[in-house]
Amino acid sequence: MNSAEKALWSHIAARDYASAKDVLIKSTVNVNWANKEHQENTLLHLAVQEDADEITKLLLVHPGLDVHKGNSTGRTAFLSACYLGKVAAVRHFLKLGWLNVNQCERDGSTALWDACYNGHLAVVEWLIAAREDLDLEKTGDPGTDDHQEYKPLEIAKMNGKRDVVDLMIKIMSDPVTTRQMLRMKLGIREQGNSPHPPPPLQPPLSVA
Repeated sequence: MNSAEKALWSHIAARDYASAKDVLIKSTVNVNWANKEHQENTLLHLAVQEDADEITKLLLVHPGLDVHKGNSTGRTAFLSACYLGKVAAVRHFLKLGWLNVNQCERDGSTALWDACYNGHLAVVEWLIAAREDLDLEKTGDPGTDDHQEYKPLEIAKMNGKRDVVDLMIKIMSDPVTTRQMLRMKLGIREQGNSPHPPPPLQPPLSVA
């Protein structure tokens, strides 16, 4: 592992975000490096898990970042954010209009499925409001003995996530009205669904 990646990982893990920003901005860092000692999680995975909001934003605009890179189970940092209910991080990811919101983990679960599974209502709201191309019915395997796959609505029902169930029923029955109401609630003015990524943005030259 490069010393820059090692230093950055250590700073994020220790929540020393000022030092992490310094390394990220001033050093040459392979932002797609995967830590084999931690399920092949990337620096972006770690930043999301540790609620390192500023580091997450810097990584998302770093040249060369593969935002769709998964860990050892195929879970991307975006999927992790949705699974863990990290609303701030989810919002940052959704600003990337070209983000594949339907990318699956190896068990078939999508971002929506993960959020429904754990009952993260705010995440489900943002996913539905931000992206019309969100797959509402992609099935996933919760790891039961029978390996039965369930749709997002079904897994929310199974786990007793009533608020999520109610919202999923609404979006399935009246997607236009439901999405419009959510956009008003969340202050989303327009949808960014560019099919291709924009040119990479350069990180700031100095630490704020």
